[in-house]
Amino acid sequence: MPRLLIALCLICLAAFATTSLWADDAAPNTNSLERVRQLVRDAETKFAPDKRVEVFEIEVKQIGDAVQLSGATTSPAARDSLAETLADIVPDAVDKVALLPAADLGERTYGVVNISVANLRYKPAYSAEMGLQLLLGTPVRVLQYDRWYRVQSPNRYICYLTGSSIVRMTRDEFNDWTSAPKLVFVDHYGFSYERPDTAAQTVSDLVSGCMLKLESQDETFYAVSYPDGRKAFVLKSQAKPFEQWEAGIELTADSVLRKAKSLMGLPYLWAGNSAKAVDCSGFTSLTFFLHGVIIPRDASQQVRVGQPVELTPDFKNLQPADLLFFGKLDENGNIRSIRHVAFYLGDGEFLHSATRVKINSLLPDRPDYDRGNAEELVRVRRFLGQVGTPGIERIRDNPLYRKQQP
Repeated sequence: MPRLLIALCLICLAAFATTSLWADDAAPNTNSLERVRQLVRDAETKFAPDKRVEVFEIEVKQIGDAVQLSGATTSPAARDSLAETLADIVPDAVDKVALLPAADLGERTYGVVNISVANLRYKPAYSAEMGLQLLLGTPVRVLQYDRWYRVQSPNRYICYLTGSSIVRMTRDEFNDWTSAPKLVFVDHYGFSYERPDTAAQTVSDLVSGCMLKLESQDETFYAVSYPDGRKAFVLKSQAKPFEQWEAGIELTADSVLRKAKSLMGLPYLWAGNSAKAVDCSGFTSLTFFLHGVIIPRDASQQVRVGQPVELTPDFKNLQPADLLFFGKLDENGNIRSIRHVAFYLGDGEFLHSATRVKINSLLPDRPDYDRGNAEELVRVRRFLGQVGTPGIERIRDNPLYRKQQP
């Protein structure tokens, strides 16, 4: 019996000693771990509140006795601020956060869409939800590769697309493409051809807003080239040189609504943003793009730019081509959610994409009254006259449509 008691005492003493040592060592590490996690959360809130336009994927782990940060971000400000704060507060933390574009991409961190309409998804898989579409000739910044390329569009939206959808370029190659004369396809739908003859083999389909490099022209056709170097011919009746197209744009309510109405009947497609199919915010952003203007992708982003317009019960403050936003407010009248956007036509009518592009009314006595949307109209924004303000810019002023500096 005494031997058994002695053995039990020894086991208890060993366990107590181990627990005491673990507690003494772990306490400061646990505190450091939580402090670093809070720093990361603070940086995310400050520098990357909208994950649709910034990557902020930073993981905090304890490796041995050290706290380690790993992951990536697109925000240099977030990366620098986090590194500086860590050095002051947790100097022994191991910082392995990468700034995107990823180093393993090499010099080809730019790209240009190479098909008429590229589908981009939130995750690198065909089964993933679609986030947006980009048109042929759209420049992108390539951020990462994970079986698909993660890219950032001119309106800063971040999604994945397949490698066959773009041509990756170095900065010099990208600048050559950017500075070359461009041709804009202006019909809703058409084709390019291997020879200057509509009976010739097609090279690809084209939709309104597609851009190609302009090589030359004759009386009937433009000779063009694709980002991957393919040569083709486009009917002059269906396209215009960029400068001519831009100079002819009238950014007025009549012009915007005329273009929007030309898409009447187009089918609804979640994340659609082309003359093939559109969702609600894809419809509004495409209409402005066809007027040479880039605006945010989603309705919940569009509602935060432009000039706010007071919403009154008689709608008298509204003007044609104003954007109407539908959703829910909290008890203080602040936006809780935005789920839909439309163009205001005047006289209580609005044009939107819902099952198809169509016209409905906010007025209960009209046959096309849309009760569901009318009861959730919460905000109005005016984009006309606001080009050059945050979130609303001309194509030629967008950073990705300009030459990139070293």
